[in-house]
Amino acid sequence: MRRRPYLILLAFVVAVGGLVQTPPGRSLLESAGLVGATEHYSELAFTDPGQLQRVLVGGSELPLAFSIHNATDQRRTYTWSVTATAQNAAPGAGTAQGGAAQNAVQRLDGGQTVLAPDEDATITTRPRVMCRPGTLRVEVRLDDRRAIAYQAECVNDIGSRQG
Repeated sequence: MRRRPYLILLAFVVAVGGLVQTPPGRSLLESAGLVGATEHYSELAFTDPGQLQRVLVGGSELPLAFSIHNATDQRRTYTWSVTATAQNAAPGAGTAQGGAAQNAVQRLDGGQTVLAPDEDATITTRPRVMCRPGTLRVEVRLDDRRAIAYQAECVNDIGSRQG
């Protein structure tokens, strides 16, 4: 007889614990301010950062692989783009008067990928990069909001690499 109140309390706690695991129970807790809203986000990452090509020859292909993960509860269409931006063009390059050159952005590739909730995809691309000797910023942009990037050196030929 003495255990009965404890068993009823235990059954109540188990029932409430089960209820809050359901979408309506979670919504009720969020409405009451007892828990925060579930975070929804997307992940963007280079598939193998150690394999990123750090030295590029102008006119050559740039092998690039990156992954997108849909960590939301809805099907999403992601628009992605790959660009290269010259960071330090040679003096006088790109200007008629020999002044400072603008950082030239080159769109290398782009596309769309549709992902179900909690699904991921790996995109592999091999765009041709046209560049002059100097530093390039290679960037992968997702939905014009998120981006990952790395720097590479553009050379005339692989034998002219310093260092």
